[in-house]
Amino acid sequence: MNGNNEAGSNGSNNRFCSYDDLPLILDANDLMALLGFSRTNVYYILHAEDFPAIVIGKRRLVTKEKLFQWLEAHEQAGEK
Repeated sequence: MNGNNEAGSNGSNNRFCSYDDLPLILDANDLMALLGFSRTNVYYILHAEDFPAIVIGKRRLVTKEKLFQWLEAHEQAGEK
C-alpha cells in the first residue's frame, strides 16, 4: 500500500503541496492532513449542516472544489 491518496500514507501534515496534489474527493484523513485539524474537529465540520458533504453509507466525503468554496464562504463571513 503505497498510494498517495491513502490515509496517513506518510504521516505528515504537508503531504499536499498544491491544489493539484489533492485527490478529487477528500475523506476525513485527507482533511486532517490538509487543514491540520484534529479528528474530532474534522468530523464536526463533516457533519455541519452547511458543509457540502457527500454521504456514501457511513462515509462523509467532499470534493476539493466544494471544500475550497465552503472555506472561502466561511472566510468571507468571518470578515463581516
